[in-house]
Amino acid sequence: MRIATLIAVLALLCGTTAMADKVPDAKPWGFDLTGLRNITEVEPNDTCPGQEIACGDVVDAYLGPHDPEDLDYFTFYATAGQVLTIGTDAGPDPDAYDTQLTLYNADCSTELDYDDDAGPGWYSLISGFVAPYDGYYVAMVNPYPYSTLYEGNYILFVTCETPQEPPVNDTCDGAIVIERCTSGLIEGDLTWATDDYNLGYGNDCTGYTSAGLDVTYVMTLLAGDIVSMFYSGNFDETFYIVTDCSDFEATCVIGADDTVGSGEQIDWVVLADGVYYLIADAYGTGNGGPFTIDYSIECPVTPTEPTTWGKVKSMFE
Repeated sequence: MRIATLIAVLALLCGTTAMADKVPDAKPWGFDLTGLRNITEVEPNDTCPGQEIACGDVVDAYLGPHDPEDLDYFTFYATAGQVLTIGTDAGPDPDAYDTQLTLYNADCSTELDYDDDAGPGWYSLISGFVAPYDGYYVAMVNPYPYSTLYEGNYILFVTCETPQEPPVNDTCDGAIVIERCTSGLIEGDLTWATDDYNLGYGNDCTGYTSAGLDVTYVMTLLAGDIVSMFYSGNFDETFYIVTDCSDFEATCVIGADDTVGSGEQIDWVVLADGVYYLIADAYGTGNGGPFTIDYSIECPVTPTEPTTWGKVKSMFE
């Protein structure tokens, strides 16, 4: 076996193993593309700068065979300070299944950002990227590089938005209270939050990084309380509970980041009385969007101490 072939095989095995760590869910999910302009990919666009599109476009595109490898380039104009969201998602069958996305400067060589699996399933997503200059940017899409299986249709979308102020609960200083012994549905949005809490890869709480945007909630709990939470958004969700936001990785007591885009579940029995912070986060760098947390905090009933008369009465029964 030639060295180059061996390297490719090893890379495929390693890539397959890494991808298997987090299993994508089959349910459809993604970004709300209502109101965006639908256009069609125009070939050839396999060299930079490729096809010119605009912010607010959704492109129906196709990735062809790997030999020769099909690369799709799309160029668009943005102004400094705008927040860019560039993503891929499934198109009609046959589905391209797995993409990689790179954002370049107009010179076609300066890489500004990159993503592999932060979008739905194994699709790609770059979000929360602040445009550093007025001018053209280039998005390059390519299929997963170590297999000929990932060929087919996909969509590419680009949005450019004027930034807003972060939400009040952007950090633990402004954490929103979740009352003990309650249940309900929390609705929130990470779109204009900042990345204040980033767990390191291989951490003991979720196992994965949390490089996305995040917001916070605070709970005062007692030992024995039963906490159940389901966190769902249009991004790769991760969330966790800590006791100290200034040392969040070391004080994380429970967290979840097991799947890609199917929601995350925490079921936890509180071991000690205290104040706990819930951090709703995202896996991919700069990722985030609208979300819900369906929660319940069950407070076990503690038997009441009998009165003095009750104690005396029980002695004669």
